[in-house]
Amino acid sequence: MLARKIKDFGNLSIAEKRVLDGVCAGEPVFLGKKPPAPDAKDVAIRADLIRYLLLGGCEKHRPSEAGVYVEGARITGTLDLEFCNADYPLWLHLNRFDETPNLNDATLPLLGLSGSTLPGLNAGRLKTNASLFLRAQGDHPFNASDPVILRSAEIGGQLSCTGGRFE
Repeated sequence: MLARKIKDFGNLSIAEKRVLDGVCAGEPVFLGKKPPAPDAKDVAIRADLIRYLLLGGCEKHRPSEAGVYVEGARITGTLDLEFCNADYPLWLHLNRFDETPNLNDATLPLLGLSGSTLPGLNAGRLKTNASLFLRAQGDHPFNASDPVILRSAEIGGQLSCTGGRFE
């Protein structure tokens, strides 16, 4: 079941509360300076919370126009944005994803995954008016161990994969 209200999440972790507060205040949320370990618990945030915020949250917890910006988190669960139309940019730099994000047929103003580590990326027919960043950030490459699928994606700006590793 997808969360429709913040109470649907139950107890939020300290990291999730920081994300909620920061995104709603229009501030980037820095949880770490590199992708965390695969078993990191202190910086774990649920993918469903990112989805909830990206799709507008609720009246009390609405993102600013700056969008969702999180660095250094371990993202648990599947970030499922299939067929979603988001009004906010999504910046998820230096994060570790436990599962392959599903962005098939999603529409986003911008998608940044610089320096992140993920199993793969399903983003067929993704639409973005601006750019898609699958590049290194500092000493940390974008790293995908399974396929990155961008079949028929429409990218209005640049596709930047400089320093990215696609295994």
